[in-house]
Amino acid sequence: MVQCGEPGCCSENPDPEKETAAAKTIVLNEHPIAAKLRAALEAEHVQVIDESDGCGSKLQIIVVSKLFQGKMLLAQHRAVNSAISDELKSVHAFNLKTYTPAKWHAANSK
Repeated sequence: MVQCGEPGCCSENPDPEKETAAAKTIVLNEHPIAAKLRAALEAEHVQVIDESDGCGSKLQIIVVSKLFQGKMLLAQHRAVNSAISDELKSVHAFNLKTYTPAKWHAANSK
């Protein structure tokens, strides 16, 4: 289990059943970052998963947007970072994956 070490955060939730419940809650309820990305990037699909036992310091983010068409991966990631720059100030680590709609559909049709 990865712990961020923040007071009152991950390190205080050692029970695996509680960790799973916390992760499911975040996935089922739209994360505020997802709503912001959807609006800022006209995204057709956004997924934000809290991988930090519910404290929000470690996130996995997937964004699918037509605005990524023709942009290099670095430019896509910069667009995401720019859209959520305020929110990222409280995030310790995040894993970002960006796709154009065509690449997303191709990756998920296999």
